[in-house]
Amino acid sequence: MKLLLHPGFHKTGTTWLQSQFFSRSELFHALYTHQEIDDLIARPHDLDFDTERVRLEIQSRRSRSSGNRVDVISAEDLSGYPFNGGRDSKTNADRLYSVLDDVKVLLTVRSQKEMLQSFYMQYLQRGGRRKFTEFVEYNCEPGLFWFDLDHLDYSRLTNYYASLFGAENVLVLPQEYLKRSQTDYLRHLYHFASGEDLPDDFMISSRTPVNVSAPASGIPLLRLSNIFRRAPHNPEAVGSLSGIGNLLFRAGYHFSLKDRSARQRLAAMAAAYVEGRYEQGNCELQRFCPVDLVELGYPL
Repeated sequence: MKLLLHPGFHKTGTTWLQSQFFSRSELFHALYTHQEIDDLIARPHDLDFDTERVRLEIQSRRSRSSGNRVDVISAEDLSGYPFNGGRDSKTNADRLYSVLDDVKVLLTVRSQKEMLQSFYMQYLQRGGRRKFTEFVEYNCEPGLFWFDLDHLDYSRLTNYYASLFGAENVLVLPQEYLKRSQTDYLRHLYHFASGEDLPDDFMISSRTPVNVSAPASGIPLLRLSNIFRRAPHNPEAVGSLSGIGNLLFRAGYHFSLKDRSARQRLAAMAAAYVEGRYEQGNCELQRFCPVDLVELGYPL
């Protein structure tokens, strides 16, 4: 029985893949939900992680598979939590290596400039209040961790998975490739995972993106809403005024006045942090990717 491991990255179409492709029971068998993966792999303390128990649990779950379907473990959190710099990514990879055999590893990525903007919008969605430059440059006190631009050097984690499972068993697919040619993207993915061709009559029921970010023009409203709206990055918000916060938050998702200029400003700020930083890493990433990263907007 084949097993596909998809540990992320975040904001690369992972939810769409899980809901529209990995959910197709004639092709795949999703072994666990996000919560189950978190409980089994990511959540346990290093001193509590029981390798043998987890290995036996996965074997038991896989034994329930039938036919030629590809078993899938897919959860973007396995690539590390972005807002602590992805510092748990290696720990998760080591744990997965200790409990899995004969695995194909899929890593999905997105151009660094776009990813940086998307992470900032996700930070606001989860309650953050800092301006973009403050978000990127924030320096925690010793013992605490925050977002780290090095997390966007995908080659670091990709090379590490290759060192564990073998370079021939690692595939990188960019989100931009999915947008450009969904059919080719899915054919590449399925052939890599199964060794077989995707059925000619295969159809996707929905092409609609999920978890779409708010417009850049809504950023001021989102930051303002988080004074009152409790969320993971702002649990101490003024809860008694949460109605106001929720109203402002919804307004931020629909505020499109001068959005083009707001998007251009945000993109320019992101470009300034990305320029000259990821070329070497993207060159290393290219050997795992079947399409030209330069054509998709990645600096090499």
